[in-house]
Amino acid sequence: MAPGQILGRLALRSHVAEVDVHYDAESYSINLKYDGVDIHRNHNGLGQNLDRAINEQIHKL
Repeated sequence: MAPGQILGRLALRSHVAEVDVHYDAESYSINLKYDGVDIHRNHNGLGQNLDRAINEQIHKL
């Protein structure tokens, strides 16, 4: 991983979701990784949940 980058991985049963989070002092972006073949119907929801969790932690600072 490069500075300012985090790889996230969530494994639930037979499903795996991976994200790249790029960040700096001012902002962050979440990139949902996709294999180009299969995407679970909850994939976008996982990204939204992660975004919400990050924002909650930022507001605690």
